[in-house]
Amino acid sequence: MLLKRPQVSDFEVLPSPVLHTRSAPDGWLLRARDFSPVLPPRAIVVLGHAMMVDSRTLCRPDRPTLASVLVAAGFRVLVPDLRGHADSGPRAGDGGEWDCDDIVADVGEFVALAQSLEPERPLVLVGHSLFAQASLAWLGQHPDAPVQAVVALTCDVWNRRFEPSRLIGWLKFWVIALTTLVVRVVGHLPVRLARAGSADEAAGYWRQSWMWLRRDRWCSVDGGVDYWAGLSRIQAPVLHMLSAGDRLYARPVSAARWTAPVRTRELMILGREDAPGDLAGLRPKHMAAATDPASKLAWHWIAGWIERRLIDPSPDSDSDSDGNP
Repeated sequence: MLLKRPQVSDFEVLPSPVLHTRSAPDGWLLRARDFSPVLPPRAIVVLGHAMMVDSRTLCRPDRPTLASVLVAAGFRVLVPDLRGHADSGPRAGDGGEWDCDDIVADVGEFVALAQSLEPERPLVLVGHSLFAQASLAWLGQHPDAPVQAVVALTCDVWNRRFEPSRLIGWLKFWVIALTTLVVRVVGHLPVRLARAGSADEAAGYWRQSWMWLRRDRWCSVDGGVDYWAGLSRIQAPVLHMLSAGDRLYARPVSAARWTAPVRTRELMILGREDAPGDLAGLRPKHMAAATDPASKLAWHWIAGWIERRLIDPSPDSDSDSDGNP
């Protein structure tokens, strides 16, 4: 039986990408796909993926994606594979080792790559989960970096101080504690073996996440850099888009507390009554917010928000920026 080819009339088609390779200071090779619009771009966007997956969650030729929506909106889009994921190997299962600090530092490498490609265009960071977390951590340490706007999609940091529910707090504790035991036995988190995603995570990365939760901190491995304290130094406008359907990974009630120090933050919760228009009816789960074509309306809203912020960096009057989830 022949399978019918997908129709492309109802979604934007991504152009063929150019593959870039950049060497981090420690020699790790970082790779990113570069998608350019037909007309000269309005800005260049670095669009990064979540943990346990790779760039394919954001750019595919067979269905609508966040990357295709941004390119169709006139942005040049760089979609990296983060360190240890897909083309930016070696992967954890092949002996690759990294921690969260490495992922944060690599944000600066992708920013430098974007600047070299479009030195005269505005630069925007858009991250789903892990890349959003790393982008905010990096920008808090480099508040004068040439980043004009940031979008953090379904992103949170698991700390006791942010989670108001004792029950959910204990659930998060045991999820990380038990998976840390697996890491100690296997040597990395075997995500692919468990069919929980497409990319295994390194032991150092997972140990640092466990340290954050255990010590109720969000900081560098040595404790010398307080990433949470750095959030108050961010100057670029930040859209923190959450979902009422995300019940664990980036719960709105905890994630909103995490980014509260960002003075330029605009908080939007999909599925909440005060979300604009039809966004009040969307309640995607954590991954679906970035991967499910049903979330395409939210992706278009992100593209529009970026365009508005490039024109006027002040928050919209109808956005909830007071931190109330």
